[in-house]
Amino acid sequence: MWINKDEDEARIYKETKEDFDKKIKYLRKQVEEMDDNERNEIIELEVFIDVLNNAKNYYKKASYVQKRKIAKILFLNIKINTKKELVIHIKPELQTLFNPIWWS
Repeated sequence: MWINKDEDEARIYKETKEDFDKKIKYLRKQVEEMDDNERNEIIELEVFIDVLNNAKNYYKKASYVQKRKIAKILFLNIKINTKKELVIHIKPELQTLFNPIWWS
């Protein structure tokens, strides 16, 4: 009777340990992927900041096709209204870039 109990305890311990080992392995993999994603986001942010810092130079040197692409990235749409005025709608996530506080 005692031997059977010890064997059951050992089996349950082994199964529980294997389950925890699998969970640890899965969580470690998620942490590694999270670090990779953070690094990629930092690199993308650095490139984006560089583009914004040098936007004037890039825009001056750009072809008409490239200028169109730059405008499409920054703005939702550019239209001329009935008064022949240029109407620009900025993408919501980029509106803070066009805040006059930044210009001073």
